[in-house]
Amino acid sequence: MRKLLMLALSATFISTAAFAQQGQNSILRFGNVVANQPLENGNGMGGATGTREDILADPHITVIGRNITVSEFTVSYKLKGGEYTGPFVVKGDKLTPAIIKRFKDMENPDGMVYVESIKALDENKKEQTFNPIVMKMVVAKK
Repeated sequence: MRKLLMLALSATFISTAAFAQQGQNSILRFGNVVANQPLENGNGMGGATGTREDILADPHITVIGRNITVSEFTVSYKLKGGEYTGPFVVKGDKLTPAIIKRFKDMENPDGMVYVESIKALDENKKEQTFNPIVMKMVVAKK
């Protein structure tokens, strides 16, 4: 009986770890910016470079190629010469009107944007957590 219980617990752990790994290896899109794949084995952050206009063109986070809906995330930023601002909690997959206004009102949209605590639900309503996106926001693409 004890061996059976240990086997069941091991199978549950392996299944959970594999499920979490799926989320870590997915590619995310933030606005019109695609985050680079995370480092080996899903460890590390997805990086990207884009403009404010890239973000505001479609201010959603989506998981590319998978039937997964982002349910919550935080966004913060630090502009060159400015202070760290945020984090702002977003429920759902779209930036709120207040956050969109903050981005539109930036005089010099040059700095870093941090999208963290990304949670999503798959088609079975199971929650997944994704690696953060660290995005370099530039005034214009080179």
